[in-house]
Amino acid sequence: MEILGHGFLRVLQNPIVFMVFIGIASNFILAQKVPDYLEKFLDGLASSFSGSALFYLGLTMVGQIKKLTKGSFIALILLITAKLLLMPLLCREMVELLDKSNTLANHTSLANYAFLYGVFPAAPGVAIFATQFNMEVEIVCA
Repeated sequence: MEILGHGFLRVLQNPIVFMVFIGIASNFILAQKVPDYLEKFLDGLASSFSGSALFYLGLTMVGQIKKLTKGSFIALILLITAKLLLMPLLCREMVELLDKSNTLANHTSLANYAFLYGVFPAAPGVAIFATQFNMEVEIVCA
């Protein structure tokens, strides 16, 4: 029971999980309307994430390609192939399965959007999570 409590505490101390709970509480406290001064500040923070995440990704990549072994290189090729080929198709098929709208035009545009969304690179966010959780940073960043 002590291990379960310690694990639950560690999950709550994770900044991502903690901020989700802060966001949910703020949603109820502010009656689902963010004040203008706070909205401008949060928009500035949100727009700066992608640039700083890409900078961090590039900084992490310096000198890492030479360290890749044959096995990790094969894993890297498989991950890239899965992301580029399977993810767009998987996103489109999930919309095909889950969207029960009556209009064909709306359904087609949602499926096409899901396909395009699956093509977008996910590397910056994944690199930050890999670094935070001490996972295979050199493989993930590559």
